[in-house]
Amino acid sequence: MDNAQRIIPYLSIVVTGRNDNYGGDFLHRLQTSVRWWSYYAKQYKIALEYVFVNWNPIPDVPSLYDTICWHTHMYFQGIFITVPPEIHRQFNNPFIRRPNELYEFIAKNVGIRRARGAYILATNADVLCDPGLFEFLRDNDLDKNCFYRCNRLDFKVPLHEIGQEDPVSLAQVRNNIFEAKAFGFDIKWPQGHPFEQALEKVQRINKQLLRRNALKKKLTSPLKILNVEMHYNNAEYFIHTNASGDFMLMHSSQWYKLRGYCETFYMTTHNDSELVINAYASGLKMHFLQYPIYHQDHDRRYSAANPDIQRDARIQYKKLQQQAKRVLFDMRPEVVNTFDWGLAGTELQTLLLKHK
Repeated sequence: MDNAQRIIPYLSIVVTGRNDNYGGDFLHRLQTSVRWWSYYAKQYKIALEYVFVNWNPIPDVPSLYDTICWHTHMYFQGIFITVPPEIHRQFNNPFIRRPNELYEFIAKNVGIRRARGAYILATNADVLCDPGLFEFLRDNDLDKNCFYRCNRLDFKVPLHEIGQEDPVSLAQVRNNIFEAKAFGFDIKWPQGHPFEQALEKVQRINKQLLRRNALKKKLTSPLKILNVEMHYNNAEYFIHTNASGDFMLMHSSQWYKLRGYCETFYMTTHNDSELVINAYASGLKMHFLQYPIYHQDHDRRYSAANPDIQRDARIQYKKLQQQAKRVLFDMRPEVVNTFDWGLAGTELQTLLLKHK
C-alpha cells in the first residue's frame, strides 16, 4: 500500500507478542483477532492503526511478521515494531521485575510512544471487540478528558471449529462465553440465556455485588466513624480495574501525561490496574462502555498453582491497595516513569504491515 492510500488513523490499537506460541495457540488467536479488527474497520469505515510490538523474538523461529496475514486495507493499516533480544536483556533485573521473556507493559509503552492515532487503545493480541464498540466509535466523538473501560467476556472455541483460514463468527463467540470480568468481580456467565438477557443478568449481579461491598470502600484516608475504621481496601470496587490490560482507551496526550504503564512494576499482575487508578486520580472521568470485549481463553504465563506466583501476586496486590489509598485520597497520580519511557529515542526496526 503506497503512502497516497494511507489515512491518518482516528484510533491506534497497541498489542504485543512474540513468536513463542504463548498459550499453545497464540498464532491462531492473533490471526483471529487481526481478521476481526480488519473486518469491522472496513464495515464501519473507521480508520484504525494496528501497532504490533514484536518483543524479544526467538531468532530461529519464523517471524510473526511473515506468519500472520495482516489483512490490511484503506481503513486498517499498521506497523510492526521489533524490540530485539539484546534490548530485552537490558530490562532483566530480578530486583526490579520478575524475570520474563516478554515484559508486556513495557512493550505496550513502546507501541504507545510510536502510535499515530489521536486516541490509543492498549489491548491484547487475542481480544475481539463487540460490534457495538465500532458503532459507538462511528456515531460518537471520544472525549479527551475521559478514559474508557468495558467488561471482558471470556470464551473458548475449539480450534477444529474455526480453522486458521475460517473466520470466527459473532454467534460462535457469544455461544461459547463462560465468564465475565466485570466491574469489581469475576462472574460466571449465565448459560442457557440469549446473549442480551445473559449480559443484562451479569450487569444486574454486578451491581448487587458492588452495593453489597459498598461499606468496604470510602473516599477518605483511614479514620474512625462511630469507632469503625473506614478505608479503601478494594480499589477495584470503586474504579473499573478488572482486566484493564485488555482494554484501556485514552487520548494520546493523556497517555503521555501519565507516561504510560509503570515500567518498574515487579510483575504484570496489577500493573494495568495501577494505570487506571492513576488515570482517575489525574482528573479524567471514567466512561464505562456497555459494549464488551471478547477474550479467547488460553493457558496462562503465570500458573496460580505456583506458590511463588501466588506469593508475589499477593504482595503486588497489597502494594496496589496501599498506593490506591494515597493516590485516591490526594487525587494525585504517582507517575514513576522517566521521560524516556517506552524506549523513547531508541531506534527500532519498524515495518509497515502488508496484506499477504
